[in-house]
Amino acid sequence: MLPKKHKATSAQVEALKKIPQKKTHHSPSFTLLVYKKRDQKEVSTITFIISKKIATKAVLRNKLKRRGYSVAQELFFRIQTGFTLVFYFKKESVHKTHKEFFLEIQKLLKEAHVL
Repeated sequence: MLPKKHKATSAQVEALKKIPQKKTHHSPSFTLLVYKKRDQKEVSTITFIISKKIATKAVLRNKLKRRGYSVAQELFFRIQTGFTLVFYFKKESVHKTHKEFFLEIQKLLKEAHVL
């Protein structure tokens, strides 16, 4: 499990929504928003957001978030410092396996020049 200090809180994400300087990257299962922190030496934070429209049951939403955080933990040591990464799930992500999650998230992070 990814340590709490590496997860962005909902309050942090709400504050970030007001900042226009962000980079957006898309894949079939995710939308990634990349925000630069003021202090580039600060530890990067990651969060996964899934809407009730995509997965109506809380059990499935939590399962998908856990999968996302598991992949993030595997890749975290390679992620550069000074970023907040917000992943939004899309409908196609509901039926993906852990390996497919890993490949897509890795591709998105490389695209964003964060990995």
